[in-house]
Amino acid sequence: MCRCEAWPAAYQHSESPLWRRQGADVEYVAVPDVPQVWDLAQQVASLAEQKQHETQLAPQKQAPMQLFGGHSTEGFAMDWSPLVAGRLLTGDCKDEIYCWERGEGGKWAISGPLRGHTSSVEDIQWSPTESNVFASCSADRTVRIWDVRDPANSKPVLTVNSHSADVIVISWIR
Repeated sequence: MCRCEAWPAAYQHSESPLWRRQGADVEYVAVPDVPQVWDLAQQVASLAEQKQHETQLAPQKQAPMQLFGGHSTEGFAMDWSPLVAGRLLTGDCKDEIYCWERGEGGKWAISGPLRGHTSSVEDIQWSPTESNVFASCSADRTVRIWDVRDPANSKPVLTVNSHSADVIVISWIR
């Protein structure tokens, strides 16, 4: 499984796509100015066909499946759910977290902001065993555990003051 990351808006990274397999689909996430989600299944299939037939195929153009302007600043924290296909978390440098849910017909429902941190959200990770639970860490020196079952409750269910410095990476014990 590939981990998704994001870069500051000033970094142009069109040459470095980020992807993750979800069933038959391949999804792409990039954050140049706002989070975007792309379905690259057709392009990946074309690459396989090109390799098989040893031919050069014409580039394909398409628009992103979803753009989201809810984040007021750049973000570095992103994670796809390992248990629920099409569920994505994004966090930004102004302490906000959003949960993306891919619905029927390719429409996306985006809930949030989930607020609890007081500084930049540095990393987010879905629980490997609980489909509605994720952890986040921040430059505010805390680790927070969240449950997304109740969208009205946008606060963490547990906050741990974990370090005397910024907490920049988080991982579940598997």
